[in-house]
Amino acid sequence: RQALIDGGKTAKFGSGQSLADTQKFTREQKKRDNEANDVYNRENNYKAQLEALEDKTLAEDKLTIALKGLSDSMKAMTNDEKADRGIAELKRPIIAANLSDSDIEGFEKSGKFTSQEIQEVKTARDNAYVSIAQTGSVLPTAEYVGASDDKFKKAQRSALVGKSVKDVGKMSTKVFTDSNMAAYITPPMLEERMKNGGLTNENIAGIKKNIEDHLNSDTASAQEKKVWQQWTEKSTWGPMLGLSITDKPAAPTPKAETSSIVIEEGYRTRPK
Repeated sequence: RQALIDGGKTAKFGSGQSLADTQKFTREQKKRDNEANDVYNRENNYKAQLEALEDKTLAEDKLTIALKGLSDSMKAMTNDEKADRGIAELKRPIIAANLSDSDIEGFEKSGKFTSQEIQEVKTARDNAYVSIAQTGSVLPTAEYVGASDDKFKKAQRSALVGKSVKDVGKMSTKVFTDSNMAAYITPPMLEERMKNGGLTNENIAGIKKNIEDHLNSDTASAQEKKVWQQWTEKSTWGPMLGLSITDKPAAPTPKAETSSIVIEEGYRTRPK
């Protein structure tokens, strides 16, 4: 019986194909159809988000949803699909702001762009980040109704630094020196930026003033002050900034001698 079944799998039909070959072809064809359908859906979703962003009367919530939709649609696309947008589209602020380092590296390796075009894309992305830091939006705030809303601006600045610490640390000096960003930058982000170099004494002084102004205001939480104070006193880079924070958090109650490692607020310390 098994021999008959096996024989059926290898028996040739008039087309010269075995049953196994036919089944394999059907599976591969279905896979190709699914992949083509995925590409079609990603393309349509991307275009739909761009079309939605053409409406400059969108309120803050709708505008936030549209920008998030565009970001998600681009994350779903392959590097080739993004590269196929062309240099002009990749340099658009709302597109450039959603490109990762790996995206740009992929563009370089693709051979579809010149070195000058790659640099233009990088510059467009840097400028988009700076625009978000300074104005709260990658879109012109004077043209888009929702972009002038304070809630929208706060959400966009928060999203800007929502990337990895490594990625934020590579951002333009202008992102870190803008006073609007003081409430969003964290010690690890600033430390990473300092490690990467390129900050002048004037830059450092400006960053210090902005962060101190924020921490010494009514808007800063006790937890924020505590984290920055710990970084200032215990890290390698903190003392270089030398923040002066009023109403410092109360010193913790001394604990009994122990040999265990205590991890507090993301910093590794040994109790004394």
